[in-house]
Amino acid sequence: MRRTQNKKGGNRRKKQTKKSKKRTYLFDDLEGKSKQEIIEMRADTKDALQTANIQRVELQKERNQLVEIVQEMRKTFKGRTKERGELLDRLKKAQSERNQAQKNRDNADEKVPPSPEDIERSLKQRHKPLSTMMNDLREMPTLKREIALFESFFEYQEMHKIAIFANDEHKKMMAAMNEIKSVMQDFKKLDKKTEEENAKLELKSEEEKNESNKLGWKEIERISSRINEIDEKRKKIKQEIGTLTNELHRIEAFQRMQSDAARRIEFNPEEIREKAASGGTLSLQDLSTLISSGGLENLNDSEKNDGSGFTKTDRKKKTRRRSNARRGKARTSTLTPKEERKD
Repeated sequence: MRRTQNKKGGNRRKKQTKKSKKRTYLFDDLEGKSKQEIIEMRADTKDALQTANIQRVELQKERNQLVEIVQEMRKTFKGRTKERGELLDRLKKAQSERNQAQKNRDNADEKVPPSPEDIERSLKQRHKPLSTMMNDLREMPTLKREIALFESFFEYQEMHKIAIFANDEHKKMMAAMNEIKSVMQDFKKLDKKTEEENAKLELKSEEEKNESNKLGWKEIERISSRINEIDEKRKKIKQEIGTLTNELHRIEAFQRMQSDAARRIEFNPEEIREKAASGGTLSLQDLSTLISSGGLENLNDSEKNDGSGFTKTDRKKKTRRRSNARRGKARTSTLTPKEERKD
């Protein structure tokens, strides 16, 4: 754990040294240039930054327009695809019903070609001799004839069932065919609606100056690729704006440093130092100039240099002893009254 911590600490030190190097050489390329050149550099950087911002805004507007168009087209095509899917499902169902009904009808027609009406008439003809009683015994059918009539009657009954089934299947087939016709009409309506929507989208794209003559999924892919290109450009412009902003701040900081240095030169540090040594009042600007030129230590050094010619005795002579007045009774004289009179 300690080794890892030491490694991390070493990395931090390396980063700090790198940062310090960058800070040391931050204004290296600006120091040798004149004031006018720096002003021109600042103006050029500001113009480039403004141009980059304008490009970014224009690209954002174009992107918003393209996204809106793609969204509208996707909605249209998705809705169209959904409607077409529903119509195709209906068409498939109707076609399968028609095919199945036609197959059943054809099979029934092969077995029983006559229609149900013809079979019903034949049944009535065969049912009459089987259900009526003959007055003349000679007109009554024989057993063999009667068995044949019954067989024929039962056979026609089964044929009647098959004929009715064929008739029902034919009706189903006709209903399926009507459904197919209805679906095809709906397809035509959908195509007409699609053409109208395409015309609207074409007008909209022409108004927004987009090159789109044929609308479809290919056009959506083309617009989507253009949106990706715009995103890449916006990313590069964003990086460029960051670089230009940092450069502008750097130039402005250097200009501030130059102006501060010029202000300091306007005030003579020696005069301010003499003023401070003589006990005069100093302004805030005087104090900043004094601190930047060496501070109060130089002031103390100058005072030592100025007072180096004087001796300790001279300083003692110059200094006056001050005593405070004491309050109390008046001092009495030691002389006699005669001595005072003589005086």
